[in-house]
Amino acid sequence: MKLQSIEIQGFKSFKDKIKLQFNKPICAIVGPNGSGKSNISDAIRWVLGEQSVKSLRGSKMEDVIFSGTNKYKPLNFAQVSLNFDNIEKWIPVEYSEVNITRRVFRTGESEYYINKKPCRLKDIREIFMDTGIGKEGYSIIGQGRIDEILSSKSEDRRFIFEEASGISKYKYKKEESLKKLDKTISNLGRIEDILNQKVDQRDYLKEQSDKAKIGLELTNEIKLLDLYFNKLEIEKSEIEISKNIKETSSLKEDINKNKNTIESLNEEINLLEKEVDLLKEKYESLQLEYSKLEKNINDINLQVKLNEEKIKYEDSEIIRLKEEEKYLLEKENTLKIKIEKNIKQQKELEESIKEISKKIEDYNIEKNTFSKKLEENKEILKKLEEDKEIYTEKLKNIEVEQRTEENIENTNREKIKNNELIRDKLLKEIEALKDSNNLKRNELKDVDSSIDNLISNIKELEEEINNLNSAIEEKNNKKSDTSIQIKDLTREFLFYKNIIENYEGYNRQVSTFFKKIKNSKLNLLPLGTLAELINVEEKYSIAINNVLSGTLQNIVVDTENDAKVLIDFLKKEKIGRLTFLPLNKIKGRNPIPKFNDDKILSIASEIIECDDKYKSLINYFLGKTILVTNIDDAIIISKKYKQFRVVSLDGDIFNSWGSVIGGYSNKKKTINIINRKKNLDIINSKLEELKREYSLLENEITQLQKKLIIKKNLYNEKNKNLEKFFEEKKIKEKNIEEIKTQIFIKENSLNEIENSIKEFYSKSKDLKNIINVDEIKEELEKIKDNYNVVEEKIIQTNSKINYLDLEIIKEDSKLEAFKRDLGINDNNRSELKNELEDTDNRIRTISNNIVELTSNLKNRKEKLKVDNYNLDEVNNKAKLLEEIIPTEKSNYELQLKLFLDKKDEVNDLKNISSKLEYNLDIINNKIENLNNNKNKILSIILEEYNVFLEKFTLVYNIDNKSKSDLKKSKTKLKELGYFSTDSIEEYKIINDEVEFLTAQKEDLLNSKDDIENIIKNLDIDMKKMFAKSFEEINIKFNDIFHILFDGGHASLEIQDNDILNGGIDIVAEPPGKKLQNLSLLSGGERALTAVALLFAIFETSPSPFCILDEIDAALDEANISRYTKYLKSFTDTTQFIMISHRKTTMEIADILYGVSMEEEGVSKVISLEIE
Repeated sequence: MKLQSIEIQGFKSFKDKIKLQFNKPICAIVGPNGSGKSNISDAIRWVLGEQSVKSLRGSKMEDVIFSGTNKYKPLNFAQVSLNFDNIEKWIPVEYSEVNITRRVFRTGESEYYINKKPCRLKDIREIFMDTGIGKEGYSIIGQGRIDEILSSKSEDRRFIFEEASGISKYKYKKEESLKKLDKTISNLGRIEDILNQKVDQRDYLKEQSDKAKIGLELTNEIKLLDLYFNKLEIEKSEIEISKNIKETSSLKEDINKNKNTIESLNEEINLLEKEVDLLKEKYESLQLEYSKLEKNINDINLQVKLNEEKIKYEDSEIIRLKEEEKYLLEKENTLKIKIEKNIKQQKELEESIKEISKKIEDYNIEKNTFSKKLEENKEILKKLEEDKEIYTEKLKNIEVEQRTEENIENTNREKIKNNELIRDKLLKEIEALKDSNNLKRNELKDVDSSIDNLISNIKELEEEINNLNSAIEEKNNKKSDTSIQIKDLTREFLFYKNIIENYEGYNRQVSTFFKKIKNSKLNLLPLGTLAELINVEEKYSIAINNVLSGTLQNIVVDTENDAKVLIDFLKKEKIGRLTFLPLNKIKGRNPIPKFNDDKILSIASEIIECDDKYKSLINYFLGKTILVTNIDDAIIISKKYKQFRVVSLDGDIFNSWGSVIGGYSNKKKTINIINRKKNLDIINSKLEELKREYSLLENEITQLQKKLIIKKNLYNEKNKNLEKFFEEKKIKEKNIEEIKTQIFIKENSLNEIENSIKEFYSKSKDLKNIINVDEIKEELEKIKDNYNVVEEKIIQTNSKINYLDLEIIKEDSKLEAFKRDLGINDNNRSELKNELEDTDNRIRTISNNIVELTSNLKNRKEKLKVDNYNLDEVNNKAKLLEEIIPTEKSNYELQLKLFLDKKDEVNDLKNISSKLEYNLDIINNKIENLNNNKNKILSIILEEYNVFLEKFTLVYNIDNKSKSDLKKSKTKLKELGYFSTDSIEEYKIINDEVEFLTAQKEDLLNSKDDIENIIKNLDIDMKKMFAKSFEEINIKFNDIFHILFDGGHASLEIQDNDILNGGIDIVAEPPGKKLQNLSLLSGGERALTAVALLFAIFETSPSPFCILDEIDAALDEANISRYTKYLKSFTDTTQFIMISHRKTTMEIADILYGVSMEEEGVSKVISLEIE
């Protein structure tokens, strides 16, 4: 097998598609660093299945795709193909040429192909197993791989030897067998668990099956006896009914006679009743009129008295209001006078304030003038004091000069010499101080720069802290909102859960039934109510709810036997009557028709979501119901398809027989029992989502708080550092000032020294240069006199300023007093104005009240006259009625007595009829009870046994049986308890399953033994093959090591003599050196040792081709020569592709490929065939 070529497109730096032909034994790939040479070996490793991104020198798999440059856009996929010559069938496939391709997309998808047919990565790895080719094989030795062979752990090194020895495939088969063994053991465990469960079920069902057989015998016996005794009971009832019917005929005749008499009397009574009603009406109307007149008289009398009282009150009130008005007018005048006086006082106070303010201003101006003079005099005094000190000092100096004049001449030379020495020293010190000052200034600049950086960092940290606080606050708000939503949804969830568990909205019988069976075995029989077993989209819920209506509360069961057991329970517990829907009895309608009509939304059964087992049931109830949008569409469709029921989305129903059901229903108050579990699941999923969101928010807040703590700590640390820098800055500034002071002092000293030197060089005896002492003394006296004069002026000025300060304080006190009085005056004026305004308002109110009361008084007096006149009129009418009423009353009472006598006669007849009817009712009730008892027996028998008792005839004689025998059979059945006839068939099914599983278990046990034997045989074969191959490699490794190193020896050892699992140790001893650790070998020695091992493996198990990526980098020229010479000896069996920088290595190549980057980031390839 030969590697014919490689095609690369979009892989790493190879933007454009390239194809490299490897049709020579040795091919070399050369080029400068970074040009993309090693990307070719990476491409070969990658196409052979390399999944480690790190091995491909990347961080993620998308990194192998060309990422683009400034000039070129990134590509969306990378593809590499290897083409092999497979004539010798190294690769176990039927093709003479094999193409392996791998393609990866930027979206993360990866594809593999063998001969352009999609395959798995596993398929590619398997076909190259034991060939040395593969991502971990010894045919690809990349950068650092040589050193890695020696540096890696001895256990990790085994892989190369296993690949070379040919046991990789066996090891792979062993791993696959171990997986199968684990799977078999797991399956065996599962089957044993299932088998144990099935055996338990079989034993239980056997008991139930035997019980059911006995139960069926007892049930048949009870049925026969029950039918016989109930038939006898019905025959007795029919004889009793016939007898009672004859008695009712006689009673009915007597009742009819009384009825005719009563009717004639009732006619007379009706005439009398009308006369009595007329007389009564006339009498009551007169009586009512008289009562109204009496009431009217009382009302008028009351009104007259009330008006008289009000007239008296209003007279007195007018007098009182006029007096109050007079008082308020006087008060108003007084207040106006006070306000005028207050305004006058205000003007006086304001004038006084202006005068005092002007006076204070004048005082301040005068004070400022004196203060300026004081400052000027102080400056003059200071100057005179300085002059005084100067002249005093001069005088002292001259006196000293005169006293020492004689000694000067002798000491001048010595002083000049000393001063010159001091001058030189000062110059050096000043220079050093200036250098130190410059250094300190530079240090200060560095500190300032550090301070600026720290302040900038602190500001950034402050912003980050604020952002983190804002983020935490935002997350906490979200967390709070989420918590509220969780609480709301939890309440909603519990509410729905509660109404589902308690069957709220269902009939009392349904909810009571489910509560009673909740914790009993019977709970397994009902599959649920129809409403619980179906779901429907919300927009259809009203329509389905109205169509199915009470059917939604029907209980679904598997069989009619289950229904029978539950009905017995209902009777026993006296819960009531319920409807059961056995799935085995209720079958769906004919195939649902398809309608091609825009107004039809769907057949109702097709919009129902439910388990497949309930589809037939739903089809039965809704298979002939058409769903439309509104009532108008319903009218049209019901006419068009008369055999179908039609329902609108609003719940209006048009039945196939013609009736229409519709109208208003309160959607909010209507309790919908459909979709409850679905709604509960939706709420639960929302709740879980919110809980996850809440947990995520908590984690995010925790992370943000951690970040905040870190930022705050960093902020505090930066602030501390800033304080340190500020302290350091102060110290450095102080140091600079001290140096400046020293420089200044030393420069002054230097000037003094130089002046001294000049003075000493001048003629020291020249008396002209000496100032006259008398002149200095005279000048000094003048200065003292001036000093005293100025000092006196300062004292006078200070005295004047103090006087002005005192006057200003006095005037300020007066000003404050006047301002306070002004404020009080303002308040008093405001109060007076408010009082005046209140008084004016009260005067206006009183005036209005007087006018109103005067008008009312006039009206009341006129009304009083009218009321007195009306009173006389009403009294006259009342006297007339008092005379008429007694006569009308007498007529009414006489006619009423006659009417009542007739009525009593009718009542007596009615009592007689009632007794007769009562006796008739008793007999009818007997007949009805007998019929009801008969019908009840017939109904019970029909319901329990599905037999029409009227047509029942005994097949054989059971006269020797009594009701006690029936009772005994029922007791036996009751003692037997619940049984299911299905258990007989279920037992047969479960028994077959147990037998099948037992056989399966045996098969798995046999399979387990077979796999264990395969693994055992593989271990034996691998030991033999590895031991033989390892021994050959060891011998050849020593021989090649001796050749490459020109001496020395090397060997391989298996740790712990564990052939299958032990690590491989490498022992290498170059010539002239003692046996030592591999890590102590030089880089060249390590590389050459690894090459020796690689060549030993190639001699033992040659690989069809080998990629060597810069393995000669650490070798010197002598070692490279030996390495290349030995490498050539393998070219008969192995094809080499070398990536190298070394000239000696390039020389042995048959063809050279040059890789370069003409454009930045894009690799190009050129080829050169060497003759």
